[in-house]
Amino acid sequence: MLMYFVFPGAVENLLSDAKLRMQQRGEAGVPCCDLTVEDFGAEREGPDDGVLDTLLDDIVGCQSVKTRLEELRDLVLFAQVVGLDA
Repeated sequence: MLMYFVFPGAVENLLSDAKLRMQQRGEAGVPCCDLTVEDFGAEREGPDDGVLDTLLDDIVGCQSVKTRLEELRDLVLFAQVVGLDA
């Protein structure tokens, strides 16, 4: 089954804004070429957990995607608890 991203315009806007912030970090004549979390305007790593719980609820056919993302989140949290996240 092919999955299509629902909001390509939102992703394009996010990337454009991040690229502008990245370029502003560079020096005159020496542009920066590595995106960081800060370039995306994130104050901390990852989105708000409350948002994640309802992020895909209104999109038809995404229950399996949501379930898989929850499994991956749980795996990462477990790895962090046992010290395997380095």
